[in-house]
Amino acid sequence: MNAVFARKRATELVTADQQWWRSEPDAAIVKTATARGSELDVERRALLTRLLGAGWEGGDLVNLPRPARVGVALDGPVLGIMPNDLKQTVEEISLRLQDRVAAYLEAQRQAGKPADPAELAKLRQQTRAELAQVLSPFQLEEYLLRYSQGAVALREELGQLKYFKSSADEFRAVFRATDSFDQQLALLEGATDPNSVALRHSLIEQRTIALKNTLGVERFAQFQMLHEAGFRDAFAAAIEAGTPEAAPALYEINRASQEEMARVRSQTNLTPQQLAIELKQAELEQLKGTAQALGQELPADPLPPPKPVPQKVHVLAAGENLDFVARLYGVNPSALRAANPNFNFDKPRTGDSLSIPITLLPVVPVPTPP
Repeated sequence: MNAVFARKRATELVTADQQWWRSEPDAAIVKTATARGSELDVERRALLTRLLGAGWEGGDLVNLPRPARVGVALDGPVLGIMPNDLKQTVEEISLRLQDRVAAYLEAQRQAGKPADPAELAKLRQQTRAELAQVLSPFQLEEYLLRYSQGAVALREELGQLKYFKSSADEFRAVFRATDSFDQQLALLEGATDPNSVALRHSLIEQRTIALKNTLGVERFAQFQMLHEAGFRDAFAAAIEAGTPEAAPALYEINRASQEEMARVRSQTNLTPQQLAIELKQAELEQLKGTAQALGQELPADPLPPPKPVPQKVHVLAAGENLDFVARLYGVNPSALRAANPNFNFDKPRTGDSLSIPITLLPVVPVPTPP
């Protein structure tokens, strides 16, 4: 009975592990699998109670073989239908890898040495060779897509890109195109000799070409661009606006705007007011470009900044006082005092400077003082 329900679990439940192309589990799949697992457990208990009576569960807990360590989940339409003896063999191979890795790491720790990534890659290759002896190519690929180091790294990379959204077919195609290169690169990890360095560069170049051929020109360009945080931000804004195709244009607009703002800030001859105006203008141009790229209404132009008030300075000559300067420029004496709060009009001195406030009154001619 346990074997029957174990097979039902392995073949009827669609778990998150089976969706190896997703960087994050599908919440709906997890919920459905959990609910269906509970249903199968209730069904199993009810059937065993009917066949064995109410006391069966205590004996089941004592006699049912349970693994000492949790291995890999061999479920789904490919791995789930394998014979039990084959599943057991695959689990043993998987657990042997865990033992080898643990033993190697402990030996390195005791020797006071760091783990060598190339040595770990060799252990994984040994396990892959053992699996290839017992699994068909299709079964092996399914296993590798779920549990190999290369597939795990690929899922993590695509998860960081966030918006790439690879399908199962695309993920499988990318894995097939890059897996052999990733294995070779893993064996070269940490090598610094000239031959290894040259080989690593060659493998990376070949891997890039293989990836581009697999994805196609446009999809590959998106893959590369999404590695930049700025492009991911632009893509997010474009998706929110309902125009994901505008992401490249939006990215270029943002990049050009940042360059322009950096240029403005580098100008040391600008006053604080001029700097603020220039930055505001660059920001406005960015908003206009963004709106145009997203098909939105252009923002209205802001009111022009007020023109700076022109200033005039008068240098006092001998005998000039407050009333004389006020009549000379046609301003109210109180306005002249307000424009020069720190000036002592009671004791004006020849050569002192006065700021003359703007006035719309006509200038009244005054006689030159004697």
